[in-house]
Amino acid sequence: MKAALHLDAYPEVELPGTLTGIGALAKASAFREQYVAEIPVRVQIDGLDPRLLPDLSGSADIELQSETGTPVVPRTAVFEEDGNSIGFLKTTEGWMKKPVKLGLESFTTVAIDAGLQQGDVVALQRPM
Repeated sequence: MKAALHLDAYPEVELPGTLTGIGALAKASAFREQYVAEIPVRVQIDGLDPRLLPDLSGSADIELQSETGTPVVPRTAVFEEDGNSIGFLKTTEGWMKKPVKLGLESFTTVAIDAGLQQGDVVALQRPM
């Protein structure tokens, strides 16, 4: 998995990296709120920079999965019916029920691998 490393001392520096390990348990920090926890990760730095020194603190943005070219809709635009996922597409005649194939999901959005196209207008509530 690819990673982008950021150094706290040099915010303008972004180094490429590769994720090599993820800790099994999150741990709380005495310096942060209790609802914030840290998951230790091990990242191999793929680039060099003369400002890179031992004991610098930083962070990593890790891309776990990605999809390109798929429409993304709010989760509220996807409905369950008879165990299948559906969406409601706005047409000139009104709302049309369409079966959809779900892709990657977040807490707020979902990618639609099949059933909808970019630019389609979808219902966020089940139409009457």
